[in-house]
Amino acid sequence: MRHPLDGLFEAILPIPSDQTFAAQLRPCVVLAWREPTGGTMNTTTTTRTADVYPSLTPYIAVVDASRALDWYQEVFPAERRGGSIVDPDGKIGHAELAIGDSVLMLGEDRRGDPWTPGSWRYSIFVRVPDADATLARAVAEGAQLERPVRDEPYGRTGVIVDPFGHRWIVSTAMTVS
Repeated sequence: MRHPLDGLFEAILPIPSDQTFAAQLRPCVVLAWREPTGGTMNTTTTTRTADVYPSLTPYIAVVDASRALDWYQEVFPAERRGGSIVDPDGKIGHAELAIGDSVLMLGEDRRGDPWTPGSWRYSIFVRVPDADATLARAVAEGAQLERPVRDEPYGRTGVIVDPFGHRWIVSTAMTVS
């Protein structure tokens, strides 16, 4: 007869990940993580709009994002919203600060060189009712498409550069259930 604790000495075999489940869970976790209280996880299904940003939000690229976060927090004062998304190279890929009733998004400037005309040190994040229609209209009116609209954890989002040289991240809030 097998002893009940014999299983403790057996090899632990990994379970294959379920990519469909992960894709459905990620937006819910990201939204809960970004809420000021950290959000609540439960087994009850509810539907709400995932709009945790003002309609217009600056998004800047900075050299030494970690230091910039500390500096903005001290100077303005600002409060960090959720944790930072850290890329495999250890640099901050995305972070958010609440300053009054606004949000400042930032990420590490990957070039690390001085600013030159035509390079991006900022973007403008804008919430719109329909990102697909807005990007199509913008391109028809002369904008350059940098990234087509696609589903992201924070909404349906694409990126354009307007005819005046400004970079816009255009997003429609997603509804989660």
